[in-house]
Amino acid sequence: MGDSKKQVSFLTRALEIQEKHYGKDSYEIAFTLFHLANASGEIGDFEKMKNLLTRSLQIVEKHHEEKPVGLILSRLAIAFKSTGDFKKQIDVLSRALKISEKDLGIDHPKTGEILVKLGIAWRHLGNYEKQNDFFFRAFKINEKCSGKAHPETIKLKEILEISLYEYWKKSEYHCSSKTSEQYSPKFVNPSMIKPQRVASSSRSTFEVSRWI
Repeated sequence: MGDSKKQVSFLTRALEIQEKHYGKDSYEIAFTLFHLANASGEIGDFEKMKNLLTRSLQIVEKHHEEKPVGLILSRLAIAFKSTGDFKKQIDVLSRALKISEKDLGIDHPKTGEILVKLGIAWRHLGNYEKQNDFFFRAFKINEKCSGKAHPETIKLKEILEISLYEYWKKSEYHCSSKTSEQYSPKFVNPSMIKPQRVASSSRSTFEVSRWI
């Protein structure tokens, strides 16, 4: 914490000097804004982090530089999440996803990481169907890239099963005669819903929280 506070102090001074020398909208200060934002986040000032990253992003986009955009968006998503603004978190993550799919591919592990974050964000908004769609896509990427026996694949599969079961419990179909095939989110194989794997609600909360 002490080092981060010093970093904020030094970067703030550097920013003031750069703004006088280059101007407040110059491309050169976008990097200082980015690092100052991250340091501010380290000391828990997420509002400042959000504002600085937003400004950095605006400068980068003004100068038509695409390369840093994905990185800035990923950090901005953390700032929005930390301030409880999940709708804006979803907006920036959706943009980051498109960039990752374009630059790295739809089956790249980094793309999968963004999908997991999107699933969690939708969970915070209570949309369990979209949560499960994103979790399932991330699971399939991990399965393809790392294999079915990889610890991360297994962990994500367990979380997906828990998520599906929670969705089932909250769904109106839980009280009807409809089968799992009729209430499962699209892309999801109903056979993955295994209530016996999640008999304890405390475990359910613990497992999902590991990804938050």
